[in-house]
Amino acid sequence: MHLNGKTSEYPRSNQYRTKKLEDLETLNLETIEAMTYLETVIKEVLRVFPPVPGGIRKVIQDCSFGGYKIPKNWYVTYDIKTDHQDSEIYTHPDRFAPERFNNENREDKKQPYSYIPFGGGLRECLCNNENFCLNLST
Repeated sequence: MHLNGKTSEYPRSNQYRTKKLEDLETLNLETIEAMTYLETVIKEVLRVFPPVPGGIRKVIQDCSFGGYKIPKNWYVTYDIKTDHQDSEIYTHPDRFAPERFNNENREDKKQPYSYIPFGGGLRECLCNNENFCLNLST
């Protein structure tokens, strides 16, 4: 996926980009939280370019997956970018479409762990909570 020079395809993005900072009230956590479209754009960027490539987990009990038996104590890996490109979850996964994360679509909620830019489960990054990261920076 290549995004350079493609902003004209996203008129709503251009609308927000051209708004001057002077027109905004004081920029603080409240005003940022009110920018719901900004949140969808950030989520889409993290879907397309996850900051964590994947992970490794130790199998804690014998199990099977996709017809394969996986013995206890083996290590398995997962690839986040591949998961985020799954066409069974995301409509046109090759397109940059922030609207997939708005309240009407919620494509990231179709299946558990379908959106995991920072990993998932007990070992996910603390910054998976955007508010946690914002509070650290202030």
